[in-house]
Amino acid sequence: MRTDGRARVALLCAGEIGYRCLQRLLESEAAAVCAVVSYRVEPPQGECLDLIRRLCERRAVPFFEAAAVGRPGGGPWEALNLDYIFAVKWRTMIPRRVVEAARRGVIIFHASLLPKYRGFAPVNWPLINDEEKTGVTMFYAAEEVDSGDIIDQRERLITDADDAATIDAWLNATVERMLEENLPRLVEGTAPRRRQDHAQATYAIWRSPEDGRIDWARPARSVFNLIRGLTSPYPGAYTTLDGRKLTVLSSEVEREPRRYVGSIPGKVERIIPGAGVNVLTGDGVLRLKRVQLEGDEPRNAAEVITRLKTKLY
Repeated sequence: MRTDGRARVALLCAGEIGYRCLQRLLESEAAAVCAVVSYRVEPPQGECLDLIRRLCERRAVPFFEAAAVGRPGGGPWEALNLDYIFAVKWRTMIPRRVVEAARRGVIIFHASLLPKYRGFAPVNWPLINDEEKTGVTMFYAAEEVDSGDIIDQRERLITDADDAATIDAWLNATVERMLEENLPRLVEGTAPRRRQDHAQATYAIWRSPEDGRIDWARPARSVFNLIRGLTSPYPGAYTTLDGRKLTVLSSEVEREPRRYVGSIPGKVERIIPGAGVNVLTGDGVLRLKRVQLEGDEPRNAAEVITRLKTKLY
C-alpha cells in the first residue's frame, strides 16, 4: 500500500474490456497502476492493444506486450511491490510466483456464473447450449482454474434477440462497473468473499475456428444457437457455398415452416429478397439473414445465395 492510501496494482488485460478497465483504474483514487501487460486479440478488437499502449504512455505507466506473464521486461514481479493484480480477458495461466507477488491477491473476471462454465469460451458456450441466463464473476485466483472465492457476481437473462455481440457489450459495461464499485472495498478490506460450491462446477472446453462448421442435419434451434453464439466479434459459424467459405452472421428459426416429407438438410428451400434464405435442417427450416462470403463484405443472404437449387455443406 502506498503512503497516500492507494493500492499498488497491475493489470493483465486485452480488448475493449481491458481498455475500459484500464481507464477506470487510472481514474480511481483508490489505486495506483504500476504495470500493464496486454496482447493483440482478433479483429475487430485488435486495435485495442494500441489504445492501451498509448494510454499507458500518456500516463507514464510501464507497459509490456505479452500474451503470458512471468517477468515483465526481464524484471521480477516481486520488485513491483503490488497489492493486487487484476486480470481481464486474460487467456493464459498466471504462474504461482506472479500470483504470490500480489500481497492481497490476484483478481480475475470470468464471463460466467461460476462455478458454472469454468474454463474456455464462457461467452459462447451458454448461447450454443441454449441457456436461459449467463453472467460474469469477479473472484480471487486459486490453484484450480476458475475456482477461487467470489467477490461479486452479476446475472443476465438470455433472450432470442441476444448473440455473442450483445452479451459482449453487456460484459464490457458490467465488468467496468464491477471494478469501479469493488475497488474501494478491496482497498478498505470490506469487499465480500464467499467460497464456490465446487460440487456444482461445470467446465467448458476450448474452441477453435474449425469447431464453428455448421451441421445442417442438426435441429434448426441448435444451428441457430451455434450461429448466434459464434457471431462477430468471434470467428463465426460457417458452411460452404460452391466451394467457398460462407460465414453466417445471423439467422432465425422459421416460425411457420412448410411440412416436408422429402427433406435433405443443407438444401435451400426458399429465397426471400430483402429477408433472407431458408435452408432445411434436421427438423425444420432456418432462415439465414446476414452472411459473409469469403473475401467479401457482410450482405443479406438473398444477395449472396441467388439460386434455389443450392446446397450448403
